[in-house]
Amino acid sequence: MGKRKRASNGAPGNRKRQAAKDDETEGGDGLDVRKLKNEVIEKGIERMENIQTLLKAMSPESLELGQMRILIHALRESFAALEDHFECAQNAAGVIDSEEALVMTWLVARRNTYLEALSNYVLREDSALSKLALAVLLTCAARWNLFHAALQGIVEYVLTDTDLEEEDSVINHLGGYLREFDDVRLSVLNLVESFCKKYRKGSRNDEERVASRCLRLLDSVKMPKSVDEPVQLLQNKHKFAFREKAENLGGKSSYYKQERKAFGECWLNVLSMKLPDESVDRVLSDLPEEVIPNMPEPIRLSDFLLSAYNRGGISAVVSLESLWILINVHGLDYPLFYEKLYGVLSPDLFLTRDRQKFMTLVPKFLSSGYIPVYLVAAFLKRLLRRALWAPPQGALWCMRVALELIQRHPSVVVLVHNPETRAQRVVVNFSLPTTPAEEQIHGTQLSEDVFDDDTVDPKKSNADRSSLWELEALKHHYCPAVARMYHSFEKDSRSKKAPKDLTLPGKIEDYASISFADLFEAELRRKAKECPLAYAAPQRVLDTSNLVQW
Repeated sequence: MGKRKRASNGAPGNRKRQAAKDDETEGGDGLDVRKLKNEVIEKGIERMENIQTLLKAMSPESLELGQMRILIHALRESFAALEDHFECAQNAAGVIDSEEALVMTWLVARRNTYLEALSNYVLREDSALSKLALAVLLTCAARWNLFHAALQGIVEYVLTDTDLEEEDSVINHLGGYLREFDDVRLSVLNLVESFCKKYRKGSRNDEERVASRCLRLLDSVKMPKSVDEPVQLLQNKHKFAFREKAENLGGKSSYYKQERKAFGECWLNVLSMKLPDESVDRVLSDLPEEVIPNMPEPIRLSDFLLSAYNRGGISAVVSLESLWILINVHGLDYPLFYEKLYGVLSPDLFLTRDRQKFMTLVPKFLSSGYIPVYLVAAFLKRLLRRALWAPPQGALWCMRVALELIQRHPSVVVLVHNPETRAQRVVVNFSLPTTPAEEQIHGTQLSEDVFDDDTVDPKKSNADRSSLWELEALKHHYCPAVARMYHSFEKDSRSKKAPKDLTLPGKIEDYASISFADLFEAELRRKAKECPLAYAAPQRVLDTSNLVQW
């Protein structure tokens, strides 16, 4: 029984506690780490050779994580105990012959060696060791105000290493500090900006990959919303200072202004590089909400936005939102905006990936009451022309936006209620005449309309001389919902009998998210009036005249 009891003392829980106790004193090669650390803490520079001993113990690759953790924390505490001597080193730096200055210079060199070793451990594949080394490195950098030196190697590794994966632990661990601490965020932004400037002057190899890495880091940056938010610094003594009271933390301007300036410069330098195609669309989607509000001079993004528009496709569609913000909020003078918007309303619009977002923005772009009449007429014609070829949900959206334009600009109602010109260009059932006989039956061809749909300049479209004959064709649309929408155009807002506020069919925002399945289900739920199945009452059950004669 006695032997079993002694065996129970060696149970897993006791063995772990004993191992932890042993680990506190052993850091590899049988070193008594606790003793060496305590001697430095108690006797100061008299036992500074212990630091060199501990640094040598960190180099072997065979150390386990537990031993490495002990050595890292022991050195951190040892250097913390000598902080006063580091301040003396700065004061005595100019005294070359001073013995104390030489000692302090040696300590500074050992401290830099320690930070370099931590940086190397941050880049290890071992996620646990990388996380530990990064935490200690940033803590020491905050204590000694050495963020630039401590993070420079890590940032360059993240941006240039060819074997780094997108979900690498280094990026994830560093991203947590970027979202939380202002001083870490400011240092990383400055380092990325400096790296981009230097990179653009060099060989610029793998530029797209480097730019993608920069965007990956910037995605982790969470900027403060206002100047009233508290400054969250890694330095303990300033951890809960307020921004307006932190004007002397790293410069004459406040931390808030410093961060916004660094954030803006960093983004401008990254966007001046060659970006992958998939990154351009993602950046354009993030600019309105994540980037422009946090930049001191967002107008400087106009060149990038215009270049993105000229790329065509979805990039042209998404770039218009940021241009609209720069025009209305930041005073950008760009008179060609509506021409760009007019050109984007192509037949392919309803097939793009981000069509819902763009369809939500178009009514906002056209909401101004100061748009010239010729421009309103051009948009009306183009929208209804697109409704002819668009899927049912797209046709509904085009008609709803056209209704909104007519309500805001009653002077263009003449295009709707103009029977003389509309009767000349009626195309029913969406069948274009292809032969002279069909032209005589169905009406003249679309090419005879004075409206030029091929031009991208609304001034040259001749829309104000045309009419909205497309409504007659939409009246016979195969989708009942589209055909019913036609009746909303029959009300003349110029009439004295018309209500002051015409009732429009639903919110315009809802039309951007309608799908064909929604239309189908709504039509099935719709209560239809009873309709006769025969136009004449039958006289008998079976009509012998219609029976097949055998």
